[in-house]
Amino acid sequence: MLNEGWDVLNLFDIVRLYETRDGKNGKPGKTTISEAQLIGRGARYCPFKIEDDQPRNKRKYDYDVTNENRILETLLYHSMQDSRYISELRYELKQTGLLADAPMEINYILKDEFKQSDFFREAYVFSNRKVEKSKKSVMGIDKKMRNGFYQYKVSSGSSFIYGLFDEEKINTNSFINTSRYKFKKIPLNITEAAMANFEILKFNTLKSYFPNLKSKREFLHSDNCLGNITLQIESPYEKLQAKGLYNGTMKILKEIASYIQKIETEYEGTKEFYAKRIHEVLKDKKTYIDNTHGDGVGVSQAMIVSEDSMDLAFEPWYVYNDNYGTGEEKAFVKYFKGIFKDLRSKYDEIYFVRNERIPALAIYEFDTGERFEPDFLLFLQKKGTDGYLQEQIYIEPKGSHLLGKDKWKENFLLKIEEQGIPTKTYVDDNKYRIIGLPFFNREYKMEEFDINLKFETGSEK
Repeated sequence: MLNEGWDVLNLFDIVRLYETRDGKNGKPGKTTISEAQLIGRGARYCPFKIEDDQPRNKRKYDYDVTNENRILETLLYHSMQDSRYISELRYELKQTGLLADAPMEINYILKDEFKQSDFFREAYVFSNRKVEKSKKSVMGIDKKMRNGFYQYKVSSGSSFIYGLFDEEKINTNSFINTSRYKFKKIPLNITEAAMANFEILKFNTLKSYFPNLKSKREFLHSDNCLGNITLQIESPYEKLQAKGLYNGTMKILKEIASYIQKIETEYEGTKEFYAKRIHEVLKDKKTYIDNTHGDGVGVSQAMIVSEDSMDLAFEPWYVYNDNYGTGEEKAFVKYFKGIFKDLRSKYDEIYFVRNERIPALAIYEFDTGERFEPDFLLFLQKKGTDGYLQEQIYIEPKGSHLLGKDKWKENFLLKIEEQGIPTKTYVDDNKYRIIGLPFFNREYKMEEFDINLKFETGSEK
């Protein structure tokens, strides 16, 4: 099944029942390459989701090392203990990108001082949810489909006479009767009988796509659905037989069923942002990083050799023990250290969180439901007489080469303060603000970011 590319919904083991190998001079042979491709197909099959916002057919736990659900995506490949073969197979898996070349384990550890703080135990972090777009406004099928024109030719069973001395043939039955029908004029017993052949055209299923639909008859006869579709039948018979009408109806319904199957569920992000306790979201994390190089991903900020080097273990505002992010992310952390003193004069609590993806705090674009995991969260808290004001700011450093591609993320961030609504399940005396900032980018957007951050935090000098 794997060779044919079939979907294998529950695959956990592949067993190699032969010992031959065709590699030469340490290089994999055709068989080994084929087996590496087979493993790749098996490893990609993960047709499940545990959380509503997870993609169904995509690996989810490759970097979440401590998550018990990793077993659902673990594929075991069994073979004889042949060191040469295993070496060749590992080489080929690395070539295809399925096996990391030199994975390095990284631990993100929350500082003890932060875990012992009242903020960690009692404060909230906010995120919105991905939900299906309402279909209440959907009144029927697509306009192009509802005004469609279909042709069906009834098999004539004609015979031909061939001349003895030439190749010309003469059709002995050249009569053609052409009839046109609006779908709503086709007898209901014919259309309902044809409709019964398609699982997706059963009423309960149709209702999930078209919530305003009241009956099968409405689907077949309404101009918003199939009623206005035209069926043209060409027949050699003077009087059209019911079978021809039925077959023409089947041709239309086959197209309609295919169209409905391709309708994708549309999503949106809620404007409401829901609260969770900080200690329920922020935890110690472990992940694997491969191909570390230079000052980028996987390299400790304390170990890099550049102006952005700093030991975060001694910075009380940074909640984790270190930062292993991109060069742009490290530059932002260094920038933040420069403005910390000014923020400290205005806020009682300041905490800066690397939103590591294992698991990350995700937010969802309001119009499309597209998932987005901002790199950093900045928490600012100011105490008052009747509680406190907490500000949660999403921040995304972005390399220059990604500014255009990820522009939608920046547009979303800038809509959050105006449209996002922080909600809680019970009333308290505290006030909450949720804010998104423009991208942080040293090359093109430094001034814009600096002005926005200082404006939002009231830290203009």
